Amino acid sequence: MGRRWLPLILLSRLAASADALPSPEQLIRAAVAVKTAQRDWKYTYREDEQWFSIDKKGRRAPSAAPSERKTFDVIMLEGESYRKLVLIDGKPLDAKTEEQVNRDLEKERAERRRQPKKPTVTKRFTISPVELGQLEQFFETKVAGEETVLGRKAWCLESAPPRNFLQRNLRPADKEDVSTYVTRVVTWIDRREGVEIRQTSNFASPIGGIQAGTELTVEFSKIGEAWLPETIRARFDYKTGVMQHTYREQYVRCYDYKRFTVDSSLMPTP
Repeated sequence: MGRRWLPLILLSRLAASADALPSPEQLIRAAVAVKTAQRDWKYTYREDEQWFSIDKKGRRAPSAAPSERKTFDVIMLEGESYRKLVLIDGKPLDAKTEEQVNRDLEKERAERRRQPKKPTVTKRFTISPVELGQLEQFFETKVAGEETVLGRKAWCLESAPPRNFLQRNLRPADKEDVSTYVTRVVTWIDRREGVEIRQTSNFASPIGGIQAGTELTVEFSKIGEAWLPETIRARFDYKTGVMQHTYREQYVRCYDYKRFTVDSSLMPTP
C-alpha cells in the first residue's frame, strides 16, 4: 500500500468515531502520517522578519519603534535551506550590504560542499517548535476538546513533560532538545484534514538565559497539497544580567512558496 494513502486511512478511522473523543495518540499519529507522506517535498519561499520591544506581559511597547523589516529568500543551497537577505524595509540592499550577503552565501556553499552530509543550516530561532513525534514520545498529552482556530474546527491537545521523565529515561539523544522538558505545548489538529494548524510552546522554567514565560506560536496554512508555516511569533524573556531582562518579540511571515524538484526547477504552488 502506498505511503500517501496512510493519512487517508487514519483520517477515516477518526471520522468513523466522530461522536467519541479521539485519543491523543490517534490524532498525533494521523498528523505525523500526513507530514511523513510529504517529508521529501522541499520548498523555496520568501520570509519577512521584524523585531519589537515588549513588556514583561508580552505587550508591544507603544513608544518603541520596531526594528527594520528584513526580507529573505529561503532558497535551496547544496540540498538544504538557506536564508538570503534581499530587502530591508521593502527596499533593495545597498551595494556594500549586497556584496557581503553574496560573500556569505558563497562561503556557506563552499562549507556545505566540504561537509555534504552535515551542512551548516542557518538557524532562525534560539527556540524551536516541538515536533509532533516528540509529543507522543516525550510528553503526556490529553485532548482538551474542540475549538475553532483560524476559522476551522480543530481538536485541541495539551501536552506537558512527565514529572518523572528522568526516572523513565526519556531524555532525547540530542542535548539541544533539553527544551523539550521545560515547555508546555498546545497543538490544534484540524478535524477535517487531520493536520497541525497551530502550535504554541511555552517555557515553564528557565533554560540558559531564556526565562519562564517565553512563548513560540506557529500557524500553518494550506499551500497546494501541503500545510506549511505561514506566521511565526516568538516572545522572549531573556536574562542578560543578575537583575536584567530583555523582552523582545520576533514576528515572521512566510509566503510565495514554490515546490522545489530534484531537477532544480520550481513548481508554482497554487
